[in-house]
Amino acid sequence: MESIDEYLDNEGREVDRTFRIPLGRYADPSEVASLMLFLVSDESRFCTGSTYLVDGGTMS
Repeated sequence: MESIDEYLDNEGREVDRTFRIPLGRYADPSEVASLMLFLVSDESRFCTGSTYLVDGGTMS
């Protein structure tokens, strides 16, 4: 059994994994951070009990 590092370092698998993401790429950390900043700001004060997916459309 290979380690997670070996799995992630395999270029063939990276192409396979990004192929499954409708936007065709991984999220940039700033894209995830933008949602987090929104959720901790006053702008989100009316948001309750929601699930936010930052997955490039994978779960769509």
